[in-house]
Amino acid sequence: MIDLPQHAAQISIWKHFDDPCYRFDQTFEFSWFTPYLFGYVLIRCVAAILPVDRAVEVAIYLAVVALPLAIRSLLRYSEGDRWLSLLGFPLAFGFTFYWGFVNYLIAIPVAVFYLTLAYELSSRPHIGRAVLLAGVSVLLLVSHALIFLYCAAAATALALFVRPRRHAAVLLLPAALPVPALIWWVGQMRGSESLVRHPIGWNLGIYRLLHLPSVLLSDERDTFAIVFVLFVVAAIAVSGARPTADARRWVFFALAAVIYFCGPQSAFGTAFLFHRFAVFVAIGLLIVLHTKGREMPAWSRALIVIAVIGWCSLLAVRFHRFDGEASEFDAILSVIPANRRIASYTAYPNSEAVPGAVFLHFPAYYHERKGGVTSWSFATFFPQLIRYRAGAAPKLGGSVLFDPAHLDWEGLSTFDYVVIRAPRDPTPALAAKAPYPLFPTRRSGMWWLYATPRGRAARDSCPPLE
Repeated sequence: MIDLPQHAAQISIWKHFDDPCYRFDQTFEFSWFTPYLFGYVLIRCVAAILPVDRAVEVAIYLAVVALPLAIRSLLRYSEGDRWLSLLGFPLAFGFTFYWGFVNYLIAIPVAVFYLTLAYELSSRPHIGRAVLLAGVSVLLLVSHALIFLYCAAAATALALFVRPRRHAAVLLLPAALPVPALIWWVGQMRGSESLVRHPIGWNLGIYRLLHLPSVLLSDERDTFAIVFVLFVVAAIAVSGARPTADARRWVFFALAAVIYFCGPQSAFGTAFLFHRFAVFVAIGLLIVLHTKGREMPAWSRALIVIAVIGWCSLLAVRFHRFDGEASEFDAILSVIPANRRIASYTAYPNSEAVPGAVFLHFPAYYHERKGGVTSWSFATFFPQLIRYRAGAAPKLGGSVLFDPAHLDWEGLSTFDYVVIRAPRDPTPALAAKAPYPLFPTRRSGMWWLYATPRGRAARDSCPPLE
């Protein structure tokens, strides 16, 4: 999960915020008005009794298990075949998972529960259920603003089908309840965060359709994902299931499809926007299948089970191989003293075992386990719970990628260690460009560690955080 180390660092700073040795309170501050609050609070509660690494894993496991359960509830109310909910397991390990969008991943099952309530209210208005829907609306807003907007739009569309029309308020009012808070937050961000004012990027094209199977189940073009999707589509098609004529059951799919195929790629300083809604395209397709009055044949269900077990087995193999690659970084962490300033560059962020640039933010694990400061942190990003205090962020120009010709050597001199991931020894290139010596300290696999003159100076250290 690409962003996972950064989220783990956020939780670690929160957990040890008052530690007198690390003095995080002098560098960071809390930004409680964030749409990522629910996921972080959930993980922080688990971290009260477990190390941060384990707490993050528990929260992810809960999200993975909750998704098929939530889909099962939605299929039950929409009279779909509940065995299709097993597809929630592969869907949980899609684009959102690989990129490590932890808060979005946790919010997806909450969103499906919201859609279930909204669908039920569209046919049977009930004041008690409407109050519950309002509570889930607020929870969604503090889970992830993007998902809240999608669910609020879906509830508004379902309100068009409510009869008599005066009962539409049971959907419209809960959906609208958190909107003023969202508008206020957007206004605050636009006034104070330059990143928010970046132009919208669209990048439309047929590739969105061609890449849909890979986005559903992976991070980049994945032949196995394409085969899996084709197999599942064939298993459902030959079962006799057909699209429903109930317009309400098309709402979730239609809205998600519009966002996925026509929505922006980046906006509000955030990238990979339309990709995140691929999972809702798939969930929407599952509930438009008409199985009322009969069930999918046993052999068709068996094919779904075989597909799910097969895909999860493939993931197990991939993740086991990735664990071997990831353990190489532990040797680097073991030799760096705690509470130091670490600069990191990645020449080769990709893994040989799993798709995507999964090592891009790996150095943030130092921040999580040993505190200090890393050269690139989510604490600079406006939706995060933990932010740098004014003027406290480290100043290091250039990219997180590695190019000796464009390193900010002046800024680098304020750090203690430099961590580089590269397939070949970067020492000659560094030596040719460095205006001061960098001292090779440790190599582990593709990871290379160097000490700066500042890092060679003797200083007191803190005990490791975890």
